[in-house]
Amino acid sequence: MIRTGPFPVLMVNREVDHPYRTALAAVDLSAPSMNAIRTGTALGLPGDNRLALVHAFLLLGKGQMFYAGLSPDTIDRNVAEERLRANKELTEFLEANGLGNSERSIHVEEGPPSEVISTAVEQLKPDVLIMGTNARSGSTKALLGSVTEEALRSLDTDILAVPPPR
Repeated sequence: MIRTGPFPVLMVNREVDHPYRTALAAVDLSAPSMNAIRTGTALGLPGDNRLALVHAFLLLGKGQMFYAGLSPDTIDRNVAEERLRANKELTEFLEANGLGNSERSIHVEEGPPSEVISTAVEQLKPDVLIMGTNARSGSTKALLGSVTEEALRSLDTDILAVPPPR
C-alpha cells in the first residue's frame, strides 16, 4: 500500500496521548523529500522551529582511506569537509524550495541513511518522522533497498510515509 498507493500513510507505532508537537523529516535533497515536508505541514504536523531535519551523507572512499594508511585525524578532517559540503547543499536545497529562512534544527551526519535517521530519532525523540518515498519497485528496489521501508520496520516512532505526486 505504501509503495503503490497514491496517498500518504501514517503508521502509528505508539499510543497517541497528545497532538504531535515535534516532527523530524528525513531529507535527501530530492523532490520526494520536499514533497513529504510540504505534505506533513499541509496535514497539520509540526512545522517551523518544531520541525527538525536530518540529512545523511557518505564519504566516498572512506574505507580506502583506512586501507591506504591515512591517519584517523586525516580521515576525520575529510569527514568534516564533506559535512560542510553536505550542509551547504542542504541549505541551498532548502532555500531553493522556500524553506531557508527558518530557525529549525538541522542534523547533517555521515553514515548510511537508515543508521543516521535511526540515531536522530533516538536522540531527538520526535512525535512523528516524515519521510518521502521514491516509489521504486522490482529489481531497482531490491538493488537499492528502501530507507523508508527500513524505518517502517525498525523504528518505534510514528511515521508519515509520503509517496511522490502522480
